[in-house]
Amino acid sequence: MLQPILDALNLSDSDDLDDAALHDLIKQMDVAGDVADDLEGKLDRLIGELGKVEEGILAEADTDGKGSEAPSADKKAGTEEKEVGDEKRE
Repeated sequence: MLQPILDALNLSDSDDLDDAALHDLIKQMDVAGDVADDLEGKLDRLIGELGKVEEGILAEADTDGKGSEAPSADKKAGTEEKEVGDEKRE
């Protein structure tokens, strides 16, 4: 899928570009742009799906009485540091 991007980069590295090579480079760049747009769309859909999963998890946690917010990364890190400190004392 990324081959058009790599081909365009290889062509653009050449110092000796005649009209035909320049035309090929522009064509490859157009294809690479299309591939990048397609990949961006797929990533956007993936992020959207992950957002829905997160909402479902938070809603489920809220109905279980665990609260409506997931623990922040800072809280998790603090908990892990405390656990490591407790292990060192033992």
